[in-house]
Amino acid sequence: MSRFVLVKRKTWRHIIGANDNIATEHKIFNSICVFAFVGILLSIVFNLGLSLYTLAVFQAFFLVLLAVIFYFSRVRRKFLLSLFLFAFSNYAFLAINYFYNMGIAGPTLMAFFISFCTLIFISSRRFMPFWVMCHISVVAILSAIEYNYPHLIQSNYISEKSHFFDMNFTFCIVIIITYLIALSTRRRYLQEKNKVSQQNAIIREKNLRLEYIDKERSRLFSIISHDLRSPLTSINGYLELLNSDIRTEAEKQNAQQDLLNLSTHTSEMLNNLLHWSKSQLNGNEVTIQNLNLSDALSNTIEIQRVISTKKGIHFLADIPAALTVKAVKDYIELVVRNLLSNAIKFTPEGGSIHVKAVKKESRSEISVSDNGIGIDDSRKPFVFTSELKPGVGTENEKGIGLGLVLCKEFVEKQGGAISFESEKGKGTRFLIQLHTAN
Repeated sequence: MSRFVLVKRKTWRHIIGANDNIATEHKIFNSICVFAFVGILLSIVFNLGLSLYTLAVFQAFFLVLLAVIFYFSRVRRKFLLSLFLFAFSNYAFLAINYFYNMGIAGPTLMAFFISFCTLIFISSRRFMPFWVMCHISVVAILSAIEYNYPHLIQSNYISEKSHFFDMNFTFCIVIIITYLIALSTRRRYLQEKNKVSQQNAIIREKNLRLEYIDKERSRLFSIISHDLRSPLTSINGYLELLNSDIRTEAEKQNAQQDLLNLSTHTSEMLNNLLHWSKSQLNGNEVTIQNLNLSDALSNTIEIQRVISTKKGIHFLADIPAALTVKAVKDYIELVVRNLLSNAIKFTPEGGSIHVKAVKKESRSEISVSDNGIGIDDSRKPFVFTSELKPGVGTENEKGIGLGLVLCKEFVEKQGGAISFESEKGKGTRFLIQLHTAN
């Protein structure tokens, strides 16, 4: 689209108030005022050419009145006042034109038609019967006066030729203005229809979002009521046993270890739930920054190293000190912590876990590998979905099935990708790809 067309369209929208917050019928009325102004201006020039000076003077007066009406509508925003001023001044003008321009044999009836179309297009439904009655009544009164007092009707045409040209010119003006009014009305209608369609699409999207949130909320309550209530009940049971005098020292130590494991995994559940809730509230708003991977993951890796050592698992970390990625610190910590926690959970005593990072051109890869029990083929398609039922670890560790869902969501929010490969009985390897910082 050329710059000239854009400027012309912008100017036109400004003239009729399309860029302002006004109703569609107001914009159409402003358009009609402009069309009528141009049409009457052309008619004045035409009548002057036909020596119809009296009629041209009347039209010039109505032209000034039309400008005042447009001012009240466009600038003062008094639409109803402008509408009635337009209607009754129009009736007055057409009545005068009727007597000075050959009555029923002149072009005035065609002008009444365009007047009627204009008012019908821009009025609310409650005013439509009123305008029908007004037009029929006014034309009937004028016709009755002409019939009973024919000497009141004048002809200002200097010849039959000028009468012929005036009738045809008026007909052309009526057709053109009717076309422009219909075109403007249809355009406004389509714009409003598109706006409604867009609003409906937004509403549908919000409804789907609300349905999803409601579903996740129900799931969250289910998790809280079931998966968290169970370990908390077990913690209370262990505490009661520890306070009992009937337990041996060895049994108490085992109970303490079980209590530690249980509280650790319960804490992980709560941590994942809190991060999930936060991600749902914040939507997709993230602030990605250049992050030194070794510094960002040092605490997470050390904590998981201690946990794996207590379980008798060999833990190896290989994160280059100079490797910098584009990521969110909280997100990458949560992802690696979940992957390492799962690796520890599903790797038996005597096994090994290896977390490693390497730079590959514009992307960096973080891998978490173990030689644990692996993942069944039937479970692989659901690994990163909420449909995956949580498994039980090698020492009966329990989860809630939310960790890997969070991992996928948070990796993708950082512009990365996550994948895995696993073989039953031989272990699992998760691979995270992130953009490398320059």
